[in-house]
Amino acid sequence: MALRTAEEYREGLRDGRKVYLLGNPVPDVTEDPYIKVGVETGAHDFLMGHDPEMREIAVMKDTETGEEISTYFEVPDVPEVIKRRHNLILKACYYADGAIPFVKDVGTDIMNGIKVASRLMGNKEYEGRIDNYRRYCARNDLSMAGAVTDVKGDRRKGPSEQESPDYYVRVVDETEDEIVVSGAKAHITAGVYVDEILVIPTRNLTEAEADYAVAFAIPVNTPGITQIC
Repeated sequence: MALRTAEEYREGLRDGRKVYLLGNPVPDVTEDPYIKVGVETGAHDFLMGHDPEMREIAVMKDTETGEEISTYFEVPDVPEVIKRRHNLILKACYYADGAIPFVKDVGTDIMNGIKVASRLMGNKEYEGRIDNYRRYCARNDLSMAGAVTDVKGDRRKGPSEQESPDYYVRVVDETEDEIVVSGAKAHITAGVYVDEILVIPTRNLTEAEADYAVAFAIPVNTPGITQIC
């Protein structure tokens, strides 16, 4: 798939996702008067890829296929790339009239963090998974949000000590091919107007809290996910 246009990004959000705002269901996040503000801000990341004046900074070549992809998906493993990424985000803010698009920067930040953590662990399988996911998002030009902050409950206590186990996201079942999770996240910037949500823990965890030490990505319209704005 080539770089998506802003309209293709908007169309991708009309996918049956379950969203509530002020107690009411939202049938189309691209048309809701409140959420639409975020949608239009996020669309700037897609407009940049088709703007002749921005393409030099916003577009790169996939090193394996030669296809054009968003520069957000470049791995910042050397100082020059880190500088380019900083400049890309800065330019995106100016391009969006002072707002932060928030639909590719946070998600790729999380990918970069997971890659570093996997490398420090010496876990080649984990590192390979995040590399594959990066390729998938880049080649489909997907937008992403980061689900980091948990509901927490009593902040003096860890996840395993809470009155309700669902104050933090945790694994409740696992098979050879999948995990089943339960719980809530809070304050997810752009969560209702992206394609994918990346979930990571929000605090240090103990051995007793291994079920909470989980990181995964999931499409926003997956059955079982409800977002309340």
